[in-house]
Amino acid sequence: MRTPIQIAVIALLGLGACSTPLTETSYPVQAVLDVDGRDVFVRSRFDPFQRSWYTEVLPRLGTDQAIGREDAVRVVEEVWGPELCEGLPLRVETRFYSIWADPEAVVEYPTRGGWQVVADCDGQLL
Repeated sequence: MRTPIQIAVIALLGLGACSTPLTETSYPVQAVLDVDGRDVFVRSRFDPFQRSWYTEVLPRLGTDQAIGREDAVRVVEEVWGPELCEGLPLRVETRFYSIWADPEAVVEYPTRGGWQVVADCDGQLL
């Protein structure tokens, strides 16, 4: 007869051998997009726990080519979102993302001249 602790350990070891569908959605997706004549590098990673896309929007040629906050949000929502959400836009909303940080969906990278934008497909949790 196995104890509850032994059963839990066996179950955890068994789960480690499985590949869950969520692990395949967390690989980064990236592209270079044109924003008003400037090349912008976008790289997104899906967080299966938050059910949101975390997207970095960075100037490809240096900080002097950086775009503003509104342009970064527009690119993520309207241009990049349909690529990630099967034709639907991404929606940037302020909500609870972390117990360690402010619930801010758009965070500036001042030394890199870019932004991190957190968004959900069409404003819905997937």
